[in-house]
Amino acid sequence: MKFERQEPKGKIDVDITQGEKVGSGHFGDVYLVEGKIGNHKKEFVIKRYKDDLGDSFDSLMDAKKAFSNHSKAKKAGLKVFPTYRLSEDKNSILMTSAAGEGKYCLAITIDEIDRSYVDSKGFENIKEIPNFEELANNIFKGAVKAAENNIFLYMDSYFFMTGENEDVDYVIGDLDLVYEMPDVKSENLNKVNLKAAKKALDQFLATYTDCRDKYKPELEEIFSAYLE
Repeated sequence: MKFERQEPKGKIDVDITQGEKVGSGHFGDVYLVEGKIGNHKKEFVIKRYKDDLGDSFDSLMDAKKAFSNHSKAKKAGLKVFPTYRLSEDKNSILMTSAAGEGKYCLAITIDEIDRSYVDSKGFENIKEIPNFEELANNIFKGAVKAAENNIFLYMDSYFFMTGENEDVDYVIGDLDLVYEMPDVKSENLNKVNLKAAKKALDQFLATYTDCRDKYKPELEEIFSAYLE
């Protein structure tokens, strides 16, 4: 499978040599792969879109939509993966891998979350988040910025990343349910985005940490004044 991007000197092909399935969502299956760019090898993530979702879904359309949504979100200044490429067959997306040795990329969903992959890689519940206030404020600001650019962010859009230290970061990683809503008043969309952002962060605390009770009051304080 090949993914291309347009460079000033021409196209760069990325050949996927092997992959490990790391998860499955409503729109597609997700794989951790080793890609080759020229003579260099690097880990990426591929989302392969499904064709068996019924008449109202189409893998080519879904992949194209996600690719377009990434461009819009990036242009709006939202925090997205830097690498995001459409495959030659137009039904897969290749993106930056935020996981690796001692690092985890943790997905959020409105449905029951499957932790089997990250648990198999040694993930243990987070005990402390030293940068929680900064994390919550950055998510808050990102939700507001999205609304200012007429972009709706679903709670499933958020991924949370842990690194070698105890700090946590986030990215808008799932672009399937990101919508432009130019006809919705900014203040209304702002409230909707903030509700989704708050729910995503709370879901992260409940699913992947042992410190939800500690940070829940701070989460409420940061968001609640704007959601009354």
